[in-house]
Amino acid sequence: MNVLVIDEDELDCISICRQIASEFQCDFANNEKEALIKLKQKHFDCILLDYVLKDSTGLELIPKIKEITLAPIIFVTGKGSEDIAVKALKAGANDYVVKTLKNYNNFKFMIEDILKNIPDKFQHSTTTSHKFKKDLYDFFNKDEFKNKNCIEWGSNLGYTTRVLSYLFKNVTGFNKESAVEAI
Repeated sequence: MNVLVIDEDELDCISICRQIASEFQCDFANNEKEALIKLKQKHFDCILLDYVLKDSTGLELIPKIKEITLAPIIFVTGKGSEDIAVKALKAGANDYVVKTLKNYNNFKFMIEDILKNIPDKFQHSTTTSHKFKKDLYDFFNKDEFKNKNCIEWGSNLGYTTRVLSYLFKNVTGFNKESAVEAI
């Protein structure tokens, strides 16, 4: 399992990677640009994201990360406040933790806990297929399609994708009834 630590402080990155090295392969980035490059080049199962970065904030980076991968994000900061925690969780972080010596020793367990609660380890792969599934979901979840003849097509993203029956038939060659029988 691969973990990416994104933190402006290289010593913090190294310390965190040492703490989790017995269970996880660890890589780190010190700024937004480096983090986005690594996320596009390699699959990560979990991301530890600091609030303060050299060229942006972790809050600004969360949506950019979510465009690339669905890997869970543990938001980490030394500047702990309820306001930041709420903003991080609303932006898409899966968990929030304040940097303390005790928490450094618990990162391994936090990561394991987040990953065990994800039903399908492939759901957060860094692939264009997941971006496509999200785009497809967003497109067909518009109000104009909600009352149309649709097939609810399950996905491993935790929600269903609405696929118009005629589009589904044209793309797959199956009609609604044969698709339902096949499932």
